Amino acid sequence: MKKFFLLLLLVINISCTDDDPGDVLYSSEVVKVTGARYSASNVDFNNTYSAFMAAVNEEDSLEIFLEINHAANAIALGRVLNPSRLLFFGSPGMMIPLLQENQLAGLDLPQRMLFYQNVNSEVFAVYNTVPYLSSRYGLEQAEPLQHTAVLLKNLANAATRAEVRTAADLLVEQGQGIISKKSTQAFDATYSAVRRKLGAYENVTILTEINFQDYSPVQESENILRPTKLVIFGMPQLGTPLMQDSPTLALDVPQKILVWEDEEGITNISYNDPAFLADRHNLPATAPEIEQIAAVLDEVSSVNTTN
Repeated sequence: MKKFFLLLLLVINISCTDDDPGDVLYSSEVVKVTGARYSASNVDFNNTYSAFMAAVNEEDSLEIFLEINHAANAIALGRVLNPSRLLFFGSPGMMIPLLQENQLAGLDLPQRMLFYQNVNSEVFAVYNTVPYLSSRYGLEQAEPLQHTAVLLKNLANAATRAEVRTAADLLVEQGQGIISKKSTQAFDATYSAVRRKLGAYENVTILTEINFQDYSPVQESENILRPTKLVIFGMPQLGTPLMQDSPTLALDVPQKILVWEDEEGITNISYNDPAFLADRHNLPATAPEIEQIAAVLDEVSSVNTTN
């Protein structure tokens, strides 16, 4: 397997997947994240995470795109955060068909799995479910979705040695929590402008960039993936205090901006609405940090746009 970057810092037939909404529906006072599944580990944090990484490395089809140690980033800011690590990983063979169906899915690809320890020293693995992805992006690719559901559950099982449970409702409305703006410029110029704008912020760090076309095999023109790039960037001075209040937020930070060209050749800039993420993780949308993150995303995404 390849490690590209390492950093410390529906409507579908859901019955065909391992993420059936009726499967171990669990009302938990500990983990309530719409569209997520979780597993409470039977071993300590370090052994849980080590077992997960070993399981990921055993899968030849998986590539690691980014690893983040949220707790280490908090220490660098002079703050204290319980152990919290996030891994971006995925199989290009499973990602590309989903992106060909809806490029916006790049906001939740590659897959992510969060490991964190709460104030009671309980360790959890949390990840986005296939029904969440398929409902949010209108995905219907049964084979890659089913394979992804099984893979994620197996990885969580291997790490925690415990059953995987459903944290809350699995489904959202298509396009829910996504903000998109149309650029007046071509794709390359728009992406460069977004990157320059991010680089102008003193407290913003670009963590990695993913050009999804790099993983798309040569195909017939009607199935080719149009230009689609994701930039992942951190604002730990804003994210850390929010994660102190809601540790599951670490599943959805750092921030992401997706630049993509649609079928009409128009370039779009899309990102997750911070208010949606706040609600997903039981935080007030009016929290000062949420509003500041929203302001940065709005400003960066407004380069070269008509919105």
